[in-house]
Amino acid sequence: MSVNRRRVYKAISIDEETAKIIDELRDRGYNVSALIRRLVKEFYEREVGKK
Repeated sequence: MSVNRRRVYKAISIDEETAKIIDELRDRGYNVSALIRRLVKEFYEREVGKK
């Protein structure tokens, strides 16, 4: 993990284990930002849709 990534992860309170998962996904060619956006959207729709 690069020093810059480590600083970003720390700044947004991502723990070391989660950072390793993110780096592994990125190394495998996944667009991590898009994955996170999709997960947040699905979670929001599921949770807000319950009301």
